[in-house]
Amino acid sequence: MAEVATMFNEVLPLRSDQHLVFSQLLDAVTFCEQLGSAAWSITLHETGFRLNVGQVEAMTWSCTRFDGNETAVDQDALLSDVRILLAGADCPGKIKDLGEEGHFDELAYKSVGAQHWCYNGTFQVSTTASPDPRRAVVADHLVSLLDNHHQFLKLACTTSSGKLRQKSNYSQHHCESLYAYACAVVNGTAEPNQPDAVDTEEALLAAVARSLADSSEARAARLAVAPTLPERYQTTTTAYRRNGDVIAEVLLRAAGHCEGCQKPAPFIRAYDATPYLEVHHRVPLSVGGEDTVANAVGLCPNCHRAAHYA
Repeated sequence: MAEVATMFNEVLPLRSDQHLVFSQLLDAVTFCEQLGSAAWSITLHETGFRLNVGQVEAMTWSCTRFDGNETAVDQDALLSDVRILLAGADCPGKIKDLGEEGHFDELAYKSVGAQHWCYNGTFQVSTTASPDPRRAVVADHLVSLLDNHHQFLKLACTTSSGKLRQKSNYSQHHCESLYAYACAVVNGTAEPNQPDAVDTEEALLAAVARSLADSSEARAARLAVAPTLPERYQTTTTAYRRNGDVIAEVLLRAAGHCEGCQKPAPFIRAYDATPYLEVHHRVPLSVGGEDTVANAVGLCPNCHRAAHYA
């Protein structure tokens, strides 16, 4: 599994991007198994993977490098492409509603036995806290098309006589280590790669703002497939060894009252029975501020947060 992890950590550095791709994959596998069919397999190739169901592909993910001089993306960019197959009587209407936002093709696999289509969603791979806006669009498309993907999977799992298939035509090429890694990513047990786009407070606030601007239905759909346990990762931070005398002098000066709003401290500390105030540096230590009584102020939690965010 280590080689698979290395491959995906290189081409999809943000764990949230890996989760987007692998949650789609595992949802399809789970749906097939809930039908009672074992007719699925996952094929790993140089640029990605393919989920095979019965005699046909059901999902493909690939990552391709493009020259920015020839495309409408950044120079030498990596593009992530998610391809899922769809069916259902309401599919033409959804395709029409999405219009130019989504790329669709009608396919003609003989073993499927009903009209079906392919959706392609593409976004530029990011390694920063500013992901390509198209990623959110692709994620929303995958949610809105999930039922149609399930309808295709049901067709692919069923023979022309109505029996459930129990073996994929590509089972000899199945990559169990990729399946295991996908499970680890979605379950939050994979070894950490690097801090994700929402691992900084600034980026988290931006993610919250985007979520608040979205519909409650879209949030509910994402929450339905989101991991319940957050991923753990290791990081290196810079801390400052502060002077205890400075803190003591500021707290004594404040005398139990916030030096911002002038109100009494909100509660008494349990361990030493002193008024709870937080010592804040007017000029932050991180930008060269001094750890002195003159540069510090005793604040209640509300005023302290306001000093940072208001």
